[in-house]
Amino acid sequence: AALPAGDTRRLPVKSVIIVLIDNVDLAVLRALAYARSLRPDQLRVVHFVVDTTRAEQLSRTWDEHHALSLPLEMIECPDRRLPRAALELAEHVLSADEGTQVTILLPRRQYGALLGRLLHDRTADQIAASVSQVRGVTATIIPFDATRTSRVLRRRGNGADVGTGVAVAPGGGGH
Repeated sequence: AALPAGDTRRLPVKSVIIVLIDNVDLAVLRALAYARSLRPDQLRVVHFVVDTTRAEQLSRTWDEHHALSLPLEMIECPDRRLPRAALELAEHVLSADEGTQVTILLPRRQYGALLGRLLHDRTADQIAASVSQVRGVTATIIPFDATRTSRVLRRRGNGADVGTGVAVAPGGGGH
């Protein structure tokens, strides 16, 4: 959409999408598919490292799935303050290139009511609230119904994602 005559705001020149991940599962694969459909100028996949053992395991799993065809960036977050780390990442991307619009995608696994209350810690909400305060940054939570997918996979008898053919775990931790 064009700006009205005399409006001094500039439209973003470059679109950067950052998908924050903590696992390789169907929720992440769907978020990546959505990110690609937006046709960004740059697509980045980032994991904030709060546990080096888990990060190393995630890195190995990521590398095993050649269908993902994107590098996985590991960013140290020793204080475990993920909303702050996401905010700093967004601000860094914005400062590197004027006219950039940053979109942060946060895959969220959704479970049944009781299990959902036990498993979900609302980190995605906190990250979205933090980064959305910055001009030029948008955060979008990408919901994924893990209970429905688990039932479909059990009926099919395998763990391969229909859209990608990549074998993944149907659940996992959530942002």
